[in-house]
Amino acid sequence: MPHIGEDFVTAILKHCGMLQIHPDADRIAPEFNMDHIRELIHAPFRVVYLKQAKEIVLIRVWRSERQLELIENET
Repeated sequence: MPHIGEDFVTAILKHCGMLQIHPDADRIAPEFNMDHIRELIHAPFRVVYLKQAKEIVLIRVWRSERQLELIENET
């Protein structure tokens, strides 16, 4: 059943396609708390994306039960 993973990726990308029309449809990603960094839930996955003036950039896709750990830059 190797096609299951491919089918899931296809479904997630199709779901993300609606962001071109409705980029504010989903909530602000709570880890960042910035209006231009949002998340889309496609259970059991979570997609964090960056809303830019002319495009949507998918930042990360992972299972929603896993915590996103932010690493701070050391200077």
